[in-house]
Amino acid sequence: QVQSQVTENGELIFLNCPSGQKFISEDNGNTWENAIERELVTFTEKNYVIAAAIAKDGTLAMVSMESGDDEGEKKYPLYIYDKNGELKEIPLELPGEDMHLNDLTFGEDGCLLASVMGDTSVYEIDLQNGSSKKLVDIPDRADVMYCKDGILLCGTFSGIYLYDLKNSGFIEDKVLDSCIKENKRSVEWTGGGYTNFTFLGEDHAVYIAGETGLYRHVIGGSTIEQIIDGSLSSLGDPSHNIMSVLPSSDTEFFVMFNDGS
Repeated sequence: QVQSQVTENGELIFLNCPSGQKFISEDNGNTWENAIERELVTFTEKNYVIAAAIAKDGTLAMVSMESGDDEGEKKYPLYIYDKNGELKEIPLELPGEDMHLNDLTFGEDGCLLASVMGDTSVYEIDLQNGSSKKLVDIPDRADVMYCKDGILLCGTFSGIYLYDLKNSGFIEDKVLDSCIKENKRSVEWTGGGYTNFTFLGEDHAVYIAGETGLYRHVIGGSTIEQIIDGSLSSLGDPSHNIMSVLPSSDTEFFVMFNDGS
């Protein structure tokens, strides 16, 4: 998978999780640097990273798939790679023995949120002691999660769910629900990219990117507008699968595809 973030100091970051390659732009995407961090690359050479998230301060959370003590057994430990380049494992506690972390995102306050395999809930992970607390139940496992302006977005196979973190309740949006259902714009990780990718922007806008283009919908609004036509952009290329989308502004977006472009 590929993770992306706009850090608090304005850097744009794309991280290739399996390889540890980190691409950074300090000039709003005009130029990109392949920032080689040896400890991170060494870690990914020895461990298969299945999920990750980047915080606003540059802290990186990673879930690795590793061999367990018994033959054929797998374990999925959580690691933190902080902004000082220090790597440490977090002793994780989940309520079910067969559960493991599936997707991660950092909240705006720096807390780590996670969807899990074996459950459809979203959990808050305490990075000091590894304990987990159920935040909310959603109908399906989230394959994409995104936090902005007090809203947690969860992209799933059955739809896109919006959770108000301050008021602890779902935000209903019939226009968004109808668009996803009628146009088959569900969000699903296929192993080589996403069927559609979704994220939050300024002014409480939900974005959905897929082969037909990029769409924008303001939460509670009556319309969904197409702002990029897939047939006129790389989004419509059937050989390209979306790995991540990074918004640098309301009018400029960077997309990472599965072929590395």
